[in-house]
Amino acid sequence: MAYWSGAAAAGPHRESAREAIRLFGERLRPFRYDDEILPNVRTVEATGHTPGHTAILLESRGERLLCVGDTFYDPLQLTHPDWCTPWDLDVPRSAVSRRRLLAWAADENLLVHAYHLPFPGLGSVRRKGEAFVWSSVGGQQRQGC
Repeated sequence: MAYWSGAAAAGPHRESAREAIRLFGERLRPFRYDDEILPNVRTVEATGHTPGHTAILLESRGERLLCVGDTFYDPLQLTHPDWCTPWDLDVPRSAVSRRRLLAWAADENLLVHAYHLPFPGLGSVRRKGEAFVWSSVGGQQRQGC
């Protein structure tokens, strides 16, 4: 919230972020990474896209869902995790966060919500060498190139 409220805020989402801050104002609360902000809802460090960018891990009945937000926009970023978008404000940190979250999702077989990927945006990630492959819950595999 501090970034979007400050003079350094940049990018196409600056005005919508400031409007959200205005609307939600006092209901917004600061948090740290790995905080449980609600029962079974934990924040996960994903900085790079923007300062403070956060993924969310939901847990219920032994199952986990990792919501990655803007960590990646396209299946090509699974094939090439170091590729960034023009919307990533800190390119090196964005790539590090993306690789770390994709590796975690693959290694622990987490269900992933990635709303920038094709509908339904729910799937799993597996390793393919130094890259990753996305399989949607419907079974469609997407590799990019």
